[in-house]
Amino acid sequence: MDFVLDQVGHLLAETQKVNTALWLQLPVTAGPLSIFLLRSLDQTTATFRTLLTSQGRRGLTWILGFGQAFFFLAAFSGLLAELDQPLNIVAFAAGYGTGAFLGISVDRWIAPGFSIIRVVSHGQGTALVQALRAEGEGVTELAGRGRDGTVSVLLSTVRRRRIVEIRKKLLEIDPQAFITAENIRVLQGGWLKS
Repeated sequence: MDFVLDQVGHLLAETQKVNTALWLQLPVTAGPLSIFLLRSLDQTTATFRTLLTSQGRRGLTWILGFGQAFFFLAAFSGLLAELDQPLNIVAFAAGYGTGAFLGISVDRWIAPGFSIIRVVSHGQGTALVQALRAEGEGVTELAGRGRDGTVSVLLSTVRRRRIVEIRKKLLEIDPQAFITAENIRVLQGGWLKS
C-alpha cells in the first residue's frame, strides 16, 4: 500500500511541475485572461447545470457537470501556479461573477421547459381567458374569493420562453391582475400548445 501511495504522490508532484511550467510560459496578460475565461466557463456551466438539474434533465446535467469540473480544475491550477500574482486572483473572482451572470442569461435566452402561470383578476377573468386562448394557450378558470369579493383564478401551462410576452398581453387587459409563474417538471395530460 505504501508503494502505491508513493507512486501517486510522485505522479501528482510531476503533474504539478508540468502544470506550473505551462502556466509560467504564458505571456503576462494571457495567464489572467485564461483564468478569467476558464472560470467564466466553469460558472456559466455550473449555473445552467443547476437550473437543468431542477428540471430533472439527468443526461445533460452529467455532461455539463463533467465540463464544469474540467473548466474549474484548469482555472484553479492556473491560479495556484502563480498565486503570488494579484491579477490572477482578481481574474478568478471576476470570472466567477461573470459566469454566474452569463449562466442566468443563457437560461433566460434558451428558457427550456414549461411554467405554470397563475392570474388572479377582479372582473376581467373572461377577457383574460379569451386572450390566452387567442394566443393558442390552454387555460383553466376557477372562481375564488379575495379580500374585495369574487375573483377569477386562471391557470395556464406555457413554455418558459413565452412568459414575458404573455405577461405583457395580460397586463394590457387587466393592469391590476396579480400574476405569478413557477417552473414545473412533469407534464402529463391536459392541453399544451405544440
